[in-house]
Amino acid sequence: MNLYFPLLCFYPSQAGGPANAVFWHSEALAKSGYSCKVTSTGLGISDIKSIEKNIYNSRNEITFVKGYMDFFSSKEIKK
Repeated sequence: MNLYFPLLCFYPSQAGGPANAVFWHSEALAKSGYSCKVTSTGLGISDIKSIEKNIYNSRNEITFVKGYMDFFSSKEIKK
C-alpha cells in the first residue's frame, strides 16, 4: 500500500516534535511493508540545499521543496 504525507516540516527539521514523530511513523510503516512518499517544505532546516533525497530516511521517498508555492505546484500534487 502506498501512503502520501504532504507536510509543512519533516525530519531533520527542528521546527518541533511533529516533524520527528511523522519520521518515526513512516519508518515503522516501511518496516511493515508500506511505501511512504513525503513532500515537505524546508521549514526549520537551515541549509535546505545540503539535504539530499533519501539521506535521512532510506526506506521511503522524501522530497523537500523550497517554498510554499512549490509545495502546492501541480507537479507535486500529481505525484
